[in-house]
Amino acid sequence: MRSGTLLVLWLAACASSTPDDGPAPAIDPTAFGPDGTAFETTELSVEARTDGFPTRMPTLVVGPRNALEDPPVVVFAHGAGWKPEDYFDTLAHLASYGMIVVAPRFDQVGSTRDDGGLVRDLQLVLRTLRETPPTIGELTGDVDVFGVAGHGRGAKQVAVVAARDERVAAALLLGLDDAPSDTDPLSAVAVLGDVAVPVAQIGYGLGIYGEPACIDAGADYTSAAASLPKGGLTFELPTAGQFDVVDTCFEAGGTVCSACAPGEEPLAARRLTRSVAVAFLGLYLQGSEGYRTWLDSDGPAGLVEDLVVTRQ
Repeated sequence: MRSGTLLVLWLAACASSTPDDGPAPAIDPTAFGPDGTAFETTELSVEARTDGFPTRMPTLVVGPRNALEDPPVVVFAHGAGWKPEDYFDTLAHLASYGMIVVAPRFDQVGSTRDDGGLVRDLQLVLRTLRETPPTIGELTGDVDVFGVAGHGRGAKQVAVVAARDERVAAALLLGLDDAPSDTDPLSAVAVLGDVAVPVAQIGYGLGIYGEPACIDAGADYTSAAASLPKGGLTFELPTAGQFDVVDTCFEAGGTVCSACAPGEEPLAARRLTRSVAVAFLGLYLQGSEGYRTWLDSDGPAGLVEDLVVTRQ
């Protein structure tokens, strides 16, 4: 889909509909999608990396099995200490609605990668994919523009790239962690107002207020909410944990998971996250107006009891 069409869709989201325009029938994205999934692990060549990190990046690619046309591409940035496979079920849910999801391993281990390096890496990934579009089976991704999504520090990475890179058409932030690194004061909140494409975020309240809390106050999704561009959406889950979206925390636990307070209903938080991701990215990458109807209705609120939705 061309960027001009995406701009029209975004402007329409910020305007009220006319009395003669009825909403499109809602598309419910909560169940696994109709397109099935296929996946492969590969490596992306990022030869322009000049700071000593490997020039081949391990990458998980998850795509639809039955899409009728070349699907849009979403690039996913994992959180610090995680890897793409930790989010596999969530990425597969997206793919089952006709999107190819590319999830590189960004080497976020301790302090080995500062925020500026992560931002440059994501921009290199977009450039590489533009030059060599991802494939899954017989399908080739449409790389005219990209959706980007990320969790925790990956959400910060995504927000900054969305403000800087015209190849981004929509950005989804999951549990934004905007704390400055030891070597880089880069701030997502400071640049969100410069983002010219649709932005939505999902905030997990126990990341800030839980025992233990794992995100510094003032560096979380609540700080970002007022900085989103016009039309930006915030879905707040006050009793959800920062790591509820990580599939491997729910399935197997582990020492990393214990760094943040778990949510009361992690399965519900995960279902809400997956559904909003499909609807938001499907609206702006595929132009499916039924997703707007679902987002604007009680669809999201029906998935969790205490959801708070705000729009800039």
